[in-house]
Amino acid sequence: MLFRQFPGLPTAITFIKWSWHFWMGAGGGELDLKNSVQVNFDRALREESIALHLRFHQLGTAAEYSLIGYDEMQAVACLADPKRPGICALQYLAGAVGCSVFRGIASAFNLRGELAPAKSPILHLPLLRLMAFPAFVMADPDARGPLMPILKLLRSAQQK
Repeated sequence: MLFRQFPGLPTAITFIKWSWHFWMGAGGGELDLKNSVQVNFDRALREESIALHLRFHQLGTAAEYSLIGYDEMQAVACLADPKRPGICALQYLAGAVGCSVFRGIASAFNLRGELAPAKSPILHLPLLRLMAFPAFVMADPDARGPLMPILKLLRSAQQK
């Protein structure tokens, strides 16, 4: 497998929908990824999506959620276990309606949530924003923070 050739990598992995299940079935579970940030991401907001997120690395009943806004029209719900800060799920939410629908689904699953940022289990916020909103973050000329060197590199590669 490719990652065995680079033992320090990957540092961040984004799985889309149920792709993590196939990754584990294909032997990806044999890699030592304990130092990487692993995210499951889904754009379609459905009860099935949340159920799948909760199976990702067995987040289950330990999951708490916080909302990460990008702008007035976009946000993601971040489901995370405070005891495992590198594992989380991101659920895309379209506007206030998406946030409201998510809150209803979260309530049906008895998820603890809307934690204040200081009490949130979310670490790596700039990285999670990049994973959830890559096109928007990369296009933002005023983006700041620890990911700026990476963003500058990605922007320069796009211009070539």
